[in-house]
Amino acid sequence: MMNRVSLPGLRQIFNAQKLALCIAISAMLCGLSVPCAHAADTQDPADYRQTADDLLSGIFDSYKNYTRIQFEDLVADDFAPSQSDFINNVESGFYSGNILEITYFINKVLPAGNKLSVSFSWQKKTVPRAGSAPLLTKGKAEFVFKKQGDKWLLVQAGGDDPF
Repeated sequence: MMNRVSLPGLRQIFNAQKLALCIAISAMLCGLSVPCAHAADTQDPADYRQTADDLLSGIFDSYKNYTRIQFEDLVADDFAPSQSDFINNVESGFYSGNILEITYFINKVLPAGNKLSVSFSWQKKTVPRAGSAPLLTKGKAEFVFKKQGDKWLLVQAGGDDPF
């Protein structure tokens, strides 16, 4: 047997759905949103950019005044694809010439959970060990940092190698 709904009952259901739709549209148009549980953990985009600048500055300062132990402290054990290969490459770059200057410009900062992706353009002026004229190299790279405890560590590097 088929259940019958009276016409006044259908009107109430229809009006309730219309009212809910109107409230939802009004909330979207007015920019209202339901607060999320993680809202207290959000960081201002300018703060992420400052964090990225501090992280890059720390990496490049450590590179200019290179010691393997100090540089290893900035790179995560789970660096992809290999922490030791990456640090060996950095060390090789450091010993290949005298670093005169490294500058960078942050192009984009993307936070995602406990990670921070930083895309940047860089240029490095060095004098090769062979004693030739200063050499200027330029490129674009992306570093991904991961927050472990209260410390940010480099977990991935891509693009042109600034080291």
